[in-house]
Amino acid sequence: MTIATRLLLAIGLAAAAVGCSSRAEPSTPSTPSTPSSPSSPARLPTDPPRVAKQWDAGAYKDKPCALLTDQQAQGMGYRVPGSVLTVDDGIAQCRRIDGSNQFVIRFFGTDLVGRIYRREMIWPGINWATPMKVVGQPALKSALPGSDECLIAVAIADNQGFDVRIDEKGVDPCVHATQAAETVMHNLGA
Repeated sequence: MTIATRLLLAIGLAAAAVGCSSRAEPSTPSTPSTPSSPSSPARLPTDPPRVAKQWDAGAYKDKPCALLTDQQAQGMGYRVPGSVLTVDDGIAQCRRIDGSNQFVIRFFGTDLVGRIYRREMIWPGINWATPMKVVGQPALKSALPGSDECLIAVAIADNQGFDVRIDEKGVDPCVHATQAAETVMHNLGA
């Protein structure tokens, strides 16, 4: 037997041994309310939570900066007015940049949160996303502890949603991301 063959055999046996355990521990399925940590993320289920309250935000499709006014953004420290950009995927976004800090809101005329749960779209941080509620609406938060970025996706209705991404240096970006998401929901009438 060659050295390469022995090495492959040893790796195969080691991999098989990892799957076997002498202790039988009951496995508990993760639920959306189970917090996850970056070292051992709880995998999101593929069935999204039900969107009980439906809000119509279709008027914001092409004007996402109206979801959070410039005055409201200034209260969070973003003094530069928002500018609307439409990126390659056709989704309009509102971007506010203040020095090295950045704030982006995107409106989706689709089941954003459901598509993330069903893995129908690539969403940053899905492996460490935490289910949450924003003013009673199902949402997901993606942020690594100590990271400068926080992303929150919120279901507005069965076929609408928005996300907020904040990149801020030296502070917890999820404070402003959560504040922005809650403000958007209040602006929609929640």
